[in-house]
Amino acid sequence: GRQTAGRGGGRGGRAVDTKNPKDVLREDLMTDRPGMWPLSCYGKGDEPCLLGGDTCFEELRWVTGAAASRGIDPNQVFAKTHEFIQGKETDIRAILNFPMQQLKQVLDNAREGRMAPAGAARIIDHAMLSGVPQQPMGQQPGMPGMMGQQQPGSPYGAAPQQPQGAFGGAPQQQQQ
Repeated sequence: GRQTAGRGGGRGGRAVDTKNPKDVLREDLMTDRPGMWPLSCYGKGDEPCLLGGDTCFEELRWVTGAAASRGIDPNQVFAKTHEFIQGKETDIRAILNFPMQQLKQVLDNAREGRMAPAGAARIIDHAMLSGVPQQPMGQQPGMPGMMGQQQPGSPYGAAPQQPQGAFGGAPQQQQQ
């Protein structure tokens, strides 16, 4: 599954590492990951993802083209992409700064399925065009995220009170 196993990068397929988990994460996230696609998920080895929000280049290209064909400014897609990349970088810094006991608890909770990956809702896909948020694979409504945030019924928080555009802003008015 897209969010359920560590297939986005890092040590997938390598032998189990007996080093300090923080050192392994630092090596993966600071050495290996910068050369990877910035919107990839990440999980250590065959463990569940710690960083969610996996969007491949082809999905991003398709959404950008589909948005343009529907009269939506493609810059909205680019802005959302940049926001998601920044969010993933923030998540990486947070994970690497966890005290060892907290990191162990996070790894255990992720391994046992009690925690959704950080940024699991940061996915650029067809749902963005309809303005209907989708539940990331492997995450139940209301399940706590890695950073501890409770997500009431939706990975995007409470339902918006005002009409939203395709990418969370005000709806676009059609020009006549």
